[in-house]
Amino acid sequence: MAASLLNKAVDLGFALIMFRVLQAEGIGAYTFAGVLVAYYDIVVGYGLATLITRDVARDPGQAGRYVGNATALRLIFWAVAVGVTALLVGPLGPALGSGSRSL
Repeated sequence: MAASLLNKAVDLGFALIMFRVLQAEGIGAYTFAGVLVAYYDIVVGYGLATLITRDVARDPGQAGRYVGNATALRLIFWAVAVGVTALLVGPLGPALGSGSRSL
């Protein structure tokens, strides 16, 4: 319980400093970036670790094939995520209010 309270105090301290440094506009951009990264993590992972663990446990001889295919698929998902990010902060940035700004 003490560790949890200490963790909450550290989180509060970080939030106070972050709000003071970034101001309201910067907090919005920071939150947007955080949510976008969380969504990308979900999409790029897409259950591949579970698939590899389950199927390699079933047939260890296929480990290289599964890991190679999963890596290639993650690279493809990553490339799509980079393209979406480029659209969100490039041409669509001003309309969404997410274009690059000077803090």
